[in-house]
Amino acid sequence: MAMRYSAGMLRQSIELHKPVESRDSIGGADLTYKPVARVYASVKPMTAREVLSADQQHPEITHRVVIRYLPNVQPEINWRLSFEGRTLEVAAPPIDVDNRRRFVQLLCREGG
Repeated sequence: MAMRYSAGMLRQSIELHKPVESRDSIGGADLTYKPVARVYASVKPMTAREVLSADQQHPEITHRVVIRYLPNVQPEINWRLSFEGRTLEVAAPPIDVDNRRRFVQLLCREGG
């Protein structure tokens, strides 16, 4: 049975960052991250069973993050999020968990 989400489950404040590429003075590419939004989320570490299951497609997934769907903010692979002094990188395409554009699940890996 699929997990049901509610706004009350989103208790951790996170900041979403999108990658921005710019050119330096000699023509090289610089990758930085620009803060896009501060939102509330449910941030949960993956269980050993989930990590082993996810290993087939995304071997480095360490956390499942759920946020409210934001029509003007669409996280993608390589976006980052920060919370409590930690950095997570979005490692898989976002999932609309209830197919109603209410909540989005981000599978992430720690570090980045």
